This record gives sequence, structure tokens and C-alpha cells, in this order.
Amino acid sequence: MLSARKQKIINRAINYLNNADFVNEHENAFSSKKTTYFSLKKATLESIQKEKNNFTFFIVDDLKCNKNAQNGWEKLKNSDSFTVSIDFYNIGFLFIKKGQVKEGFCIRI
Repeated sequence: MLSARKQKIINRAINYLNNADFVNEHENAFSSKKTTYFSLKKATLESIQKEKNNFTFFIVDDLKCNKNAQNGWEKLKNSDSFTVSIDFYNIGFLFIKKGQVKEGFCIRI
């Protein structure tokens, strides 16, 4: 189950970018026109990379749940597919923004 804090971060981002709500916990099931959600506990890097043509905003959960997830997050944020990454420690946002220089942010909350 998602913590209230994590759900609040996700809701604010989705509301701002999509005019929608992430009301309940979703196991790789949430997606809207611009956004999709993945948990590194369940998703593979290939499944996330495969969706890069369908969405512009990716929510990646469980970044620090194990060593494989940590390595996966590093590969995703360093990938040429994504231009902006924001690391909130256990949850991360990836953006595809054409014409923008690659940037990475780390925010500890």
C-alpha cells in the first residue's frame, strides 16, 4: 500500500500535468493520456522503455526496494530516452521533453 505522503506527491503531479487523480494504489495499472505508473518491484526496464513512445511523464515507484531496482533506476535516468529525471528517494519521475537538455534532480523529502 502506498504511504499517504507518496500518494500526495503522485496526486499533485498527476493533477498538475493531467487533470486527473491517482486515488488508490495501482500496481502498474495507472495511465492517462500523458502519464504512466510503474513499480520497479513488478515492472521490467524493457517494459518501461517500450512505453516511451506512448507517454511523456513516467512515475517510477520502489526505486530503493532492492539492488536491482536501484540499478534499474540509474539505467532509466541515464538513458537517452528520458530528458528530465526527478528522484524523490523511493519514487522517481521521468519526463520526455523534446528540445530540452538532459537534467537530473535529486530531492530528499
